Amino acid sequence: AGTYDKSGKVIFQYNRGAPLWKSGDLTAWEPLGYVFDRTRLFNSTRGRPKIGYWLDWNAPSERIDALLAQATTTPKVYHVNDDWFLLCAMNDQAVLMQKSATGKPEGPYEDFTVLATRGGYPSLFIDDDKTPYLVLADAWIAKVKPDLTALAEEIRPLLPAPGPSIADNRLTLGERGACMFKNGGTYHVFAPRWQTHNERASYDAVLWTSNHVYGPYAETKTVLRGTGPVTVFQNNQGGWKAVAGLPNDEPP
Repeated sequence: AGTYDKSGKVIFQYNRGAPLWKSGDLTAWEPLGYVFDRTRLFNSTRGRPKIGYWLDWNAPSERIDALLAQATTTPKVYHVNDDWFLLCAMNDQAVLMQKSATGKPEGPYEDFTVLATRGGYPSLFIDDDKTPYLVLADAWIAKVKPDLTALAEEIRPLLPAPGPSIADNRLTLGERGACMFKNGGTYHVFAPRWQTHNERASYDAVLWTSNHVYGPYAETKTVLRGTGPVTVFQNNQGGWKAVAGLPNDEPP
């Protein structure tokens, strides 16, 4: 959730934290408020944060526009090792993990660890053998320690498989906001990409597949048009669902 500026526009680079909703049918949703609230990090008597990261962290030098921005962006909730975690980016860059203080999905969530200082748009992928992976930015991946406290290896890119035409081969799977899942022993990655349909720009979710978690990945098809980044999950009946934002047709 963003913060409204004086003109009434929502600014996502500045916000209070991460709100949460719950639903029994994925149709009617009940708001639970801010389950991670950055204002709780401040000492009420001195007006200082209890931890320094949210106050002192600055964007990398190449992101001058983000130097003064602080926000909880792209938050996602995960149930891992009988605990509930909130994975988010700080200003679409640093990757932070919060842990539920109550052991319940509604939290509240408290700072747990920092997994990466660059990239943004994080998501978790848990393999069949329970190995956790962090997927972030424009399709980069790293194995995470079983206790989720830190990365277990260097971050590496997920690369496209070579195609029939060397000149037409892509260098990356897509843009920021890739999501990985597994079905039938095959690894799948949804990667957002700007494309053109009927002379109109469209930010689409393109599906890639591989037999190995690190790839290389072969492009299959555009599955969802105009959705941009998506998050994939299975419902209680085993059906696959994709969560996306509003359609976007204004390329940068």
